Amino acid sequence: MPNYHGAWGMLVLPPIVGIAAGGWSRVDALALPAWWFAYFSYWVLAQWMRTRTARKRAALRAPLLTYSAATAVLAVLALLLAPYLVRWGLLLVPLAVVAIHQAWRGRERSLLSGAATTLAASLMAPVVYDLGTGGRGGPLGESPDGSLTGWPWMWLLTGLLAAYFVGAVPY
Repeated sequence: MPNYHGAWGMLVLPPIVGIAAGGWSRVDALALPAWWFAYFSYWVLAQWMRTRTARKRAALRAPLLTYSAATAVLAVLALLLAPYLVRWGLLLVPLAVVAIHQAWRGRERSLLSGAATTLAASLMAPVVYDLGTGGRGGPLGESPDGSLTGWPWMWLLTGLLAAYFVGAVPY
């Protein structure tokens, strides 16, 4: 399990914002655990990449395979129920590639890696919003003063989350 102090808020808060703005979808029950397992898998992979001894790497193999398999199964099931989720891969996959590349270079705590992982985490807000609404709005699909609705409101919330999380990376 990740022991980074900011990881837990980063993993939980964006989906909560997405659900608050767009509502709950039954696919959230698959997509959210898939996201969490994907992050756990990344974290173990980063540990595995920086571990030099075969014995210590062997100890990380079971968690890496378990988290990766759980991610794959849950993600495939979510995609079967909501195929439009594949479009989020256009944003999430490049961020994951950057983070994995940084880990491979031994720089998983770099500013670039931190920005990539926090941006990916922030994107879970609109992903969950998309699941809850399909882009149609929701219970909080309007800003408090009524000036923003639907996706513009969700992107504003996502930008605020991203600014906070990315801004916390140097700290």
